[in-house]
Amino acid sequence: MSYNQNLIRRALVVLVVGLIINLLCVVVAQRRPPVGKTQAVKPAADAETVSRRASNTKTAILKIGEGVHFESGKVTKSVAESDMHLQYLPPQGRHGSRYNVISGQIEYQARAPTTENYPLLVASRTASFQTRPDVSKLTVGDINKWTDDEYEVSPGRFLIVRGKVDGQHYLVHIQKFVAPSNNPQTWQINFSYEPIQPELGAAGTAGKNLPLRGILSYQERFSAKKIINLDLATGKTAEIFDGYGVSRNEKGEYAYLEQISNQCMV
Repeated sequence: MSYNQNLIRRALVVLVVGLIINLLCVVVAQRRPPVGKTQAVKPAADAETVSRRASNTKTAILKIGEGVHFESGKVTKSVAESDMHLQYLPPQGRHGSRYNVISGQIEYQARAPTTENYPLLVASRTASFQTRPDVSKLTVGDINKWTDDEYEVSPGRFLIVRGKVDGQHYLVHIQKFVAPSNNPQTWQINFSYEPIQPELGAAGTAGKNLPLRGILSYQERFSAKKIINLDLATGKTAEIFDGYGVSRNEKGEYAYLEQISNQCMV
């Protein structure tokens, strides 16, 4: 091989090696995150969200006939002091009557007969979900259409619950349901819960409502003598007058609702 051929071969080798080095530099530059940004930002935010949820999460264990007061975490057998309590549905025949909490009427229903006892978690309003629900897609109006009990309480299920005592909303996660027999007295349910804040508004209007402020006073539907204040900003209600007689509230105001003329005098 001549001297000139050796020079050409060496030059080609140097050229190929240079091209390979340049290509590797381009690939590394493309995979490197932009200056001033880091790929750890999103995981850090997720960790903060998880930490905040954990700090608000409480746990409870209920047996048949027991209930929990969500805010304090107290377990009690007093239904009046419970936001949610554990009951059971005994075997049912083909026909029966049921109180409809939405219409306020006793309704006759045809149903499939059952031969076993079924657990029921009872609250002001509740519904069960197979996976963690997106609360941002729900409004208080949606929850108003739900029933006051839920029988699907198997481990892993999520429930959105409106408490009976304070009227606030909570996300319940069923951890364990122990039922060694069909005798309800042997049952036990373990769950965690955390407060949530559904959007105020009518059913089906999530993300479409404008924030409101002020107090709306109205006469309660079922106990026609009561007068209720509704805080439009928070959705919280407060009874301000009993109405069955002359009533005085904490502000020193007096009121009486006269049933015939349906007028409120303050």
